[in-house]
Amino acid sequence: MKDKFAIYVYRPSECTNELLDRFCEIVNAGGKVNPLSTDWLRDHGLRLAFVCEDSGGAANVVAVGGLKAPNDSYHKRCFHDAGFPEKWIEYPVEFGWVRATKTGGMTARVTNALFDYPEGAGPLFATVRTGNEYMNGPLAALGFEALGKPYRSKEHPGEYVRLFVRAPLPARLPGSSEGS
Repeated sequence: MKDKFAIYVYRPSECTNELLDRFCEIVNAGGKVNPLSTDWLRDHGLRLAFVCEDSGGAANVVAVGGLKAPNDSYHKRCFHDAGFPEKWIEYPVEFGWVRATKTGGMTARVTNALFDYPEGAGPLFATVRTGNEYMNGPLAALGFEALGKPYRSKEHPGEYVRLFVRAPLPARLPGSSEGS
């Protein structure tokens, strides 16, 4: 049986405005992050993954995720607030914006697709609110480890954020399916 889902990974500059708008719509519907705009995606996004149902296209996107180059002040603050201010430089890329409108392994598809790119194979960090079980559990399965202590969320008063980091993935031989 043919898989009815297709996965696409693009740089933001390779995306149509419609596709970027759909990415933002899906992420913003989750209410877990500051509202995302297409301008911010273009400026800070490194790779964006889309899972599309059936024929693809923006209307059929059912899951998204991304790798981003965060602005320095936010990046440094995450590590400082977790108690490891010197470590921020070791983790230049942030993994996030993972959101699905359907169940059935959609976030795993997004994640695996992103980790196949050089930016996704290197050291990564992610921030997740402590009450967000949707992402806290899966991050450990993806090789992320909590670093430091939870800290107060600046965007969500009364909530705490946990910093996760992941070491670079082992190099794979071209054409190898190991680790996938």
